[in-house]
Amino acid sequence: DEIDFGISRLKAKEWGVLLEFALQVSEGIKLAHNTSFTDIDGLSREGIVHGNLKMSKVLFTPEGIPKITGFMFTDFTRNKQITLKIPKEIEEKSKQENLADFFPPEILAGSTAVNRQTDVFGLGAIFLEVATGKPLSQLEYNSELELMNILLRRNRSFPKFLTKVIFKATHPEPGKRYQSVDEMIADLLKTRNLWGRLWYNLFKK
Repeated sequence: DEIDFGISRLKAKEWGVLLEFALQVSEGIKLAHNTSFTDIDGLSREGIVHGNLKMSKVLFTPEGIPKITGFMFTDFTRNKQITLKIPKEIEEKSKQENLADFFPPEILAGSTAVNRQTDVFGLGAIFLEVATGKPLSQLEYNSELELMNILLRRNRSFPKFLTKVIFKATHPEPGKRYQSVDEMIADLLKTRNLWGRLWYNLFKK
């Protein structure tokens, strides 16, 4: 089933709406990743990871501003061995929800601890679902060109730069994926002119 986020009706000059959404959500995760805090034991900690990013975790204010909810994991420095284990109480729900829609392959395999790239992949999966109306598991592509063809069928004016960002964010190989949200934001900002990038860096950080 497809969910219509209005992407099919956007015109060439209106893609700034999707770009702004992508930047706002990415910026929220970036801030979490860069957060310093003191834990209940009084120890200084660095970094908060969401660990469970998907479309249902993004809510909107009446003004249309996206807000991220449902953080699953927190401390990078303390929880280095976190792997994906599904609690028994949500097994039934998991049967209806395909974890491959928002978790990268290495996390599903249990071979890698949850980290910043887990959220990078989740962001890419969210942007892909918004762009296509379908979750990741219902789409099949092995190259940026194949993904571009899928997105162009949704809207003939779909921007090439957004295809690149989504493809790199959801790449199945961690080494070919964005290593941080900062890298993804940098690619999203490449479409803006010098003054646009300067404004973002001055006022959005």
